[in-house]
Amino acid sequence: MFQTGLLILTSSPRILTSNVSAYLKAAKNFVNKTLYIKLEPNRHHLWPVQQPVFTPSELSQLRKLIPDIYFKAAGVCAHLDIRVLQSCFKDATRNESHLKTSFDVVLTDGSHAHTDLELYLGHQFNKSCSNFHCLDSKLTVNDSNEDSLNGFNHASNGVQNISTFQTFETVCLGGTFDRLHLGH
Repeated sequence: MFQTGLLILTSSPRILTSNVSAYLKAAKNFVNKTLYIKLEPNRHHLWPVQQPVFTPSELSQLRKLIPDIYFKAAGVCAHLDIRVLQSCFKDATRNESHLKTSFDVVLTDGSHAHTDLELYLGHQFNKSCSNFHCLDSKLTVNDSNEDSLNGFNHASNGVQNISTFQTFETVCLGGTFDRLHLGH
């Protein structure tokens, strides 16, 4: 088990949206403290670094993906400190050298050549890592509980039969400025 990990997500926004819980479930088997998630959608090759191009539909999916990652992480891997890195929306040449802690393992959602990963890490993070794992073979996609977390169906924006909801007089949503916790 590693303290800190980097999960690089390179699939299409549609695939990322449908598999985010599965990636988090797989990643929690490798990392026990901090998980950086680097979004690099539609990047079949990490090296050389190129500016991404998104359709309006993909941009809409990506805007929903980031809060969805935090939402699902609160239930799937609440013990992890999740940090989503979004520089793919800015400048492709911008690096993430500001990270306070280094990562011990690099996880990917697809297979990439080790040399490409090493060059990408050197360019994007000014760091190197020797532990690489592809999560494709470790996924359990479409779990029966995947879209339903604590009675809230996120895929349908929480719309359910009104008689299934329990009403509370007071509700508290806990968390810190960077980490959401489940409400009670």
